[in-house]
Amino acid sequence: MKLLTEVKNAKLSDNLVCIQMDANSKLGNQVIKGDPFEMSVNGKALQDIILSENLIVINATEKCKGTIIRFRKSKTRTEKSILDYFIVCMQMFDLIITYGN
Repeated sequence: MKLLTEVKNAKLSDNLVCIQMDANSKLGNQVIKGDPFEMSVNGKALQDIILSENLIVINATEKCKGTIIRFRKSKTRTEKSILDYFIVCMQMFDLIITYGN
């Protein structure tokens, strides 16, 4: 998988890892509190990379003030989705400052 290769190469080069992505995957409520979806197959693949490379999903931490970024209303329902993920290494996580309440 290309993402895993890029993360490994960054670490081997002693670089910080910072990934912002529309992953076309759902990590689910087990990873991100309030996620209205179950983990998808793509979400499981992404979670495997996150766990194996000791990365942090900022969306799932106290440094993230919101989770749902898309509300789409139809005549019968409102769809809520988390489309983008912000994933970093521990060193980058320590540099992120939370502003506001």
